[in-house]
Amino acid sequence: KIIDANADAVIIVDAAGEVRFANRAAEELFGRTAAELVGHPFGFPIVGIPTTELDIHRADGSTRLAEIRVVETRWCDHPAHVASLRDITDRRRLESEVIRAQRMESLGALATGIAHDLNNVLAPIALAVDLLRHRVSDDVGRDQLRLLAQTVDQGAGLVRQVLSFVRGPDGQRIEVDFAAVLHQVEGLLGGTLHGGVRLRAFAAPALWPVLGDPAQLRQ
Repeated sequence: KIIDANADAVIIVDAAGEVRFANRAAEELFGRTAAELVGHPFGFPIVGIPTTELDIHRADGSTRLAEIRVVETRWCDHPAHVASLRDITDRRRLESEVIRAQRMESLGALATGIAHDLNNVLAPIALAVDLLRHRVSDDVGRDQLRLLAQTVDQGAGLVRQVLSFVRGPDGQRIEVDFAAVLHQVEGLLGGTLHGGVRLRAFAAPALWPVLGDPAQLRQ
C-alpha cells in the first residue's frame, strides 16, 4: 500500500527485462494501466544505471522527462531490479525559464549600458550642431545642419526606444501629435521606396493627440 501510494513511479523489472509490478504513479507517468505494463518489456536498459534520466513516451503521444534510480532486489526468489522514476518535466521547464529570465536580464543590462554610451556619443554632436547654427549663414550649410540635427534626433529616439524596451511598458509617455509623426514617416519612407511606388499619407484635420513614445510610434 505504501509503494502504491508513492508519488514516484515504482516498477519492478525481472532479469528478462519484463515488468513484474507497477504502482499507480507508474500508470500516470506512462499513461498506461498496470495490466498494460506488467508482462511486457520495460523498454529501457536497467542494468548498470543507478541514476539517469530518460524520456517517457506516453500512450497519448506526449513525452515526459523522468529521473530514474535503480536498485537490485529479488522478486519471487528471482533476481530483479526496482526502478523508481520521478517526473521532472515541470522542474526542468521551470529551470529553463529561470535561465532564460537570467539571460534576458543580462541582455537588458548590456543594452542599457550601450544606450547610455550612445547618448554620450550623440550629446556632443547635438551641442556642436547648435553652436554651428550661429556661425553658418549660407542656405546649403543650414540645410546640412538641419539634416544632421534630424539624424541625431532619430538616433536619440532609437536609444530611448531601446531603454523603453528594457525597462518595460511603464516608461514615460508624452502627448504626441500623431499627424506630425505620420508625415515624418511619410517623408522618411518617400526617399527609400522604389521609383515606381508612390506613398501618400492622410490624417484627419482635427486628429486628437495620443499619449505615447514618439520613437515607438515612428517605428
